[in-house]
Amino acid sequence: MKKKYQNGFFIFGLLVLIVMVTQLDFKEVWAGVQHAGYWFITALILWGFLYIINTYSWYLIIDSIGNEQGVCRNVRLVSGGSIRSPFRLLH
Repeated sequence: MKKKYQNGFFIFGLLVLIVMVTQLDFKEVWAGVQHAGYWFITALILWGFLYIINTYSWYLIIDSIGNEQGVCRNVRLVSGGSIRSPFRLLH
């Protein structure tokens, strides 16, 4: 992708993020975090673990492209649910 398109998408994403944050009521968010209690920490840890596994699965896909393992393996990795279900890579 050309650098100007990358910069354009980055700026667009940054503007959308700024709009979302300005619309946010932080008192309501804090009340929700307090209501969730320790489950909020548990959810963050689980999300972090799944994020790491998902990132690793993308590295596997990207690293396998160009190797002599063939197109079928890459298609199996992508269609095996590695985008949202990284544990499918373990079978």
